[in-house]
Amino acid sequence: MNSKLLIVINVFILFSCSDKRNIDNNDLIELIISDKAAINNIEEGIIKYNLKLDTLTPDEISSRYLFMHYTTLYSKDMTFNEIKNGKKIILYDSLLTGQFNFKYAFEKIGNGVFNAAIEDIITLKERQKDGKIRIITNETTVSKDVLVTTVLKNKG
Repeated sequence: MNSKLLIVINVFILFSCSDKRNIDNNDLIELIISDKAAINNIEEGIIKYNLKLDTLTPDEISSRYLFMHYTTLYSKDMTFNEIKNGKKIILYDSLLTGQFNFKYAFEKIGNGVFNAAIEDIITLKERQKDGKIRIITNETTVSKDVLVTTVLKNKG
């Protein structure tokens, strides 16, 4: 069985103001992030990750780790590896709620892109025939265009 599953989605939301959307992806439930931001202004966002497992039961899992890597430094949609290997902020969901509350800011005026990668790492209790621990990793990315201006007028 393949130990990595890469699901890449691009989310381009066309409405202004803060937007709450359901995502057409089984791994992400919701992305809440503003379509517009003022340069160097700290914004808040939320990503809700779907913790449901397709074929595994909780009894089969030894441990689970959920990380979110995100960046606003690049003006393009990025792959999982580009986000993970570039300059980014990393959050760890120690309670395994699937919800990441985060703060972000853009450093350049113009068209910015918020890029996030979620890494769900599961180790199984049952070992493989060769005695090795089986690890399943699910990788999900999401990108959102954000218009970055000098000052926001009528935000909301």
